[in-house]
Amino acid sequence: MITRITIKSEPVLGSLKKSGKDRLTITRSSVRYEYEPLMPSERNPADRWTGTCNDEKFESMFHNLCAEVGEIMSRSEDYSGAEHDLTTFTVMYDDGKREERTFQVPDEAFAVCFTIVDQMVKRARG
Repeated sequence: MITRITIKSEPVLGSLKKSGKDRLTITRSSVRYEYEPLMPSERNPADRWTGTCNDEKFESMFHNLCAEVGEIMSRSEDYSGAEHDLTTFTVMYDDGKREERTFQVPDEAFAVCFTIVDQMVKRARG
């Protein structure tokens, strides 16, 4: 069973779309976000926050996210070499096993996953 999902995003060399690296870590009761700018400034500061939620709805969303991320981890498509940012999914299981996959695909390839994550963030940050 999945106990923790981490999603990291970082720009590829030459990409101007993003100005830093993101890391989002989700468990059945919390969401933690970290942003590290490539060039910190007043307009582009580092950011970190944690939100928690211990209700059935959040746990249900986590279960749905686990199913979606499980499907993502089994995908074979990758548009490597394209000008898309790198997205890395790291999954931790209750037996201590860790699995990681990095994709270089458009964000739209993870639309369902990111919709669930967005709902979880809103609920955890209340």
